[in-house]
Amino acid sequence: VIVITGATDGIGKVAARELSKKGYATVLVGRNIRKLESTKEEFLKLNPQALITIFQADLSLLKETKRVGKEILNKFPKIYCLLNNAGAFFADRTLTSEGLESTFALNHMNYFILSHELLPALQNHGKARIVNVASGAHVGVTLDKEDLLAEKNYSGWKQYQRSKLMNIYFT
Repeated sequence: VIVITGATDGIGKVAARELSKKGYATVLVGRNIRKLESTKEEFLKLNPQALITIFQADLSLLKETKRVGKEILNKFPKIYCLLNNAGAFFADRTLTSEGLESTFALNHMNYFILSHELLPALQNHGKARIVNVASGAHVGVTLDKEDLLAEKNYSGWKQYQRSKLMNIYFT
């Protein structure tokens, strides 16, 4: 069983499609239920025997991330791999309904929270792994531990860079 976040677009979708074609049971996590259902149908056309499960959650919200983690854990007591991929770039500073800056919440906190929620199932597998998608965007930036939510002088690109640096530090 491989859990993939951000599985309806980009890197997440390509990874999920290829893993599904190879016969892995895939768990697709995304915020848009229609896109999840469409992605599942698309993959089943490529491999009618594929084992694909979908879970809807807004991973920018800690409460939603914890909820979906618990739901996945209840359904899958053993997980081979968690592919943390969900993320986005926000040009303007916005806050989630929980009061966190959106880039920090989605690009970093979801990796942290979901990894911890699914850790028991990963440990039950024995030789499991967590793959955190980052990028070279982190080059040339440092973290301001006093301003993780970028309340001072917000720059969408700088905050994105910092979120990728946080992914690398977390890994």
